[in-house]
This record gives sequence, C-alpha cells and structure tokens, in this order.
Amino acid sequence: MANKQRAMVNQRLYFSRLHLQWLERELASEQLPANIVEQALGESLLFHLQSAYRTYLLELAESYVLYPDSLERAVKLQELLAEQGKSAAEVEQLCQLERGPSWLSPLLSALDRSVPLSHPGSGQGIAVVHVSSADSASLLETGRRCLAGLSELIEQQRGQLEEW
Repeated sequence: MANKQRAMVNQRLYFSRLHLQWLERELASEQLPANIVEQALGESLLFHLQSAYRTYLLELAESYVLYPDSLERAVKLQELLAEQGKSAAEVEQLCQLERGPSWLSPLLSALDRSVPLSHPGSGQGIAVVHVSSADSASLLETGRRCLAGLSELIEQQRGQLEEW
C-alpha cells in the first residue's frame, strides 16, 4: 500500500526548492530592497520546509500504521510508537537532530516563533512564520542547509524503510 503522505512531502520539498531559487534570484537582481525580499520569500521558504518536515513525520507514522492528525516534532511520534510497544531508528535519528544543534534547529526555532492565524470560532487556521532582520543575514544559507539536510535525510530514511 502506497503511503499517502509521500507525494505531499515530495511536493513540499519541490516548493521549497522553487522558493529558494526564487529568493536567490530576487536577491541577486537587487530590484527590491533585500529586507522585503527576505521577509516575503523567507517566510514562504521556511513555511514549505516546515510543512515538508511535519508531513514527513506523518509519512513515518503511517509506515508504522499510526494515523495522528498532525505531528510537529519527532518526540511526539516516538511517544506514539512507545505506547504501541514499538520503536523506530528513523524516529530516534530525528529526535537526536531535534535535540542538538543541527541543520534542523533553525527550522524548528522558526516553527516555535510562528504565529497561528485563524478566524475566530472556526478552528481552522494557518501559522505565519516571522522572519526578523536578525534571521535575514543568514536566511539564504539557512534555507540551503535545511533543504539539503531534509532532502538527504528523507532520501536516506526512505531507502532504509524500503530495504526493511
């Protein structure tokens, strides 16, 4: 049975690559002030990277026959697996990345700073990622590192799961 989340993860990684390329192009063109470009495109880049990560957690959960509504951190998936008497090396690897300084750290700290926006009483909403001027200096490099790290990790872990 195909994992329903896999296509969404791939789409979010693709969108992240597009936004990173767009950010690079716009910064190089110098047609707009860099802070405006970084704020507009940086937010969308981080949003797509976060979405790819969170959806990948759901993909992993589904591969272990767990179907949570949402996951923001690997530690929550680890708890769900433990409740079923299971453990997963892939999830442990993600937990280690979440705990220590890694390419994943800036992505998670941006997620922690995101502001949920919703219509009162609707229960529906989105999270807006705020990119501050302090983030702007290294936004491009952070985006590159996060995209490369996440893409490589997902490819490696998927390969291991397919072998298993």
